[in-house]
Amino acid sequence: MNKGPLIQIGGSAEDMGEAFITAWHRAEAGDLTPERPVLVFESLSGFKAAFSNSRIEILDALAEAPAPSITALAGRVGRPYRRVHDDVAALTKTGAIRRTGRQLTLAASEATVTVKFGRSGAGSRDAELATEPTK
Repeated sequence: MNKGPLIQIGGSAEDMGEAFITAWHRAEAGDLTPERPVLVFESLSGFKAAFSNSRIEILDALAEAPAPSITALAGRVGRPYRRVHDDVAALTKTGAIRRTGRQLTLAASEATVTVKFGRSGAGSRDAELATEPTK
């Protein structure tokens, strides 16, 4: 397994444009080596929706061993089939899970998360909620 994607929370359209232009120039120069995939989330709440605690539990279960089916995975994590099915579909869409027929495997052993704060970042409200101490 590779180290997995870089997950970016926040940032601006300019940041994404610069990343695209850099990749374009690398390709023009003949460097076709794929970089790490990058998943960009507009806000911290968007990231939390995609990678909820339940979904992280599924990724942890697949890190232990692939699952022959969603039914088997649902039994392993002790959750209803329908909920696990929906979570697997969402995680497959992000590229975190690979499906080969019915078998489910973890696509990467880890991911690196970068949070950009400020107006062009994850949004000050999300950042404040994420860093506010609990009472």
